Amino acid sequence: MINLGSAGDLTLRNVALLDTAYNDLSMMGSLEFYGGSPFLNSSYIGIPFLTAVGSDANIGSNSNGHLSFGSLANVPGSLFVTNNTNCTMDFDRLTNVGNLSIVDNDSSTVPILSALETANNIHLRGYIDSSAGFNIFPALQLAKGTVTIEASKGFNCSKLVFQQRGGIIHNLICNGTDNGTTITRPVQPGPTIVSNTTDTAATSPSTLTAGAWAGIGVGIGIVVLGGVAGAIWFILHVKRKYKDLIKRLNSPTQNPDSANDVPPPNLEGLHETEGQGIRREASDSQVYEMHVQPTEKPDDHIRELPSLPPELAGDPLWSVGLAETTDLPQIQSQQRARSPYI
Repeated sequence: MINLGSAGDLTLRNVALLDTAYNDLSMMGSLEFYGGSPFLNSSYIGIPFLTAVGSDANIGSNSNGHLSFGSLANVPGSLFVTNNTNCTMDFDRLTNVGNLSIVDNDSSTVPILSALETANNIHLRGYIDSSAGFNIFPALQLAKGTVTIEASKGFNCSKLVFQQRGGIIHNLICNGTDNGTTITRPVQPGPTIVSNTTDTAATSPSTLTAGAWAGIGVGIGIVVLGGVAGAIWFILHVKRKYKDLIKRLNSPTQNPDSANDVPPPNLEGLHETEGQGIRREASDSQVYEMHVQPTEKPDDHIRELPSLPPELAGDPLWSVGLAETTDLPQIQSQQRARSPYI
């Protein structure tokens, strides 16, 4: 039993168990723990009260025991658990790790990392404990790099695929069943890479992100508002047309002749060659003939000729005079001289 509370770099080889007298141990540097095996009647190997490592931690080549690191929570560097034989593992409180690699542990069980929240890259290979289900990272919030799962026996990848679709796992490589691909591949020889472009189930509603649902909600809202606006416009348009129809029906009946009248052209600016304004004749409906009594011509210069005086009987002078006169124009001239009306 060692009363130890902190350390820089720590290397332990061929040590079964480092007992710190129930004191939490926090390391500022790196840890190397190799070659441990149970001592006497104990089956534990490791440092049960180690809480944090400052950089990297390497735990390997231990055998036939229970790797007890149940208090370890933070490893900002890389945690490698490799080449251990016939071991069980306890990393129940591991919360944050830079890179995690648990590979090539013969006849050993890869644990469920129930408290793991953040990591860059995760690589698990071997027999994975699925006694509590296939959700081996139930608390995982973000894996920024690649999560690689190489299970030696039947393992269901559906929980990991769900986390990838939700954006928790950035890249996923899983060689188990239900890995999101349409092609069933054998467990050996290598893993199947899950890709968003080959995933036939990626279009299901459960895979939509919160941003996608928000976009769908905005689109539905715009469509609904557009429909409401269109309905309001249509109602107002119909009401306006109805009012116009009522006004036309209630207006006085128009004269049929006036409906066919063609409005006269505007002739205000037109003139004839003499400069006289053009006069437009009024329509026939506005022209009336006045009844005027006929008038006689004035008789100022028209007089009725009086009859010639009868010849006096027994007047031989008149007869002789006419008989003796042979010049007709001269006679007519004399008659005009005697009568003022000729």
